[in-house]
Amino acid sequence: DNKVVALAEQSITGIAGERSAPTKLSFTKGKDADANVLIADKALPAGDHVPVILMIKTSPDAKAVTERFELHLH
Repeated sequence: DNKVVALAEQSITGIAGERSAPTKLSFTKGKDADANVLIADKALPAGDHVPVILMIKTSPDAKAVTERFELHLH
């Protein structure tokens, strides 16, 4: 419905960078001022255009939704 959803049991994992040297990412809920933000455990690989694949689960028993995109960092 294009509305903000409070963080609860959602989980996100991801892979960023080129296939020859991917960076695996996992996300955790932030603290204090960032309590409603998911923060990656690693930095993105260097580059202006980084391919990213995210696997998103809205609850532990939900089927994962996969999103693929290229992140433009310039």
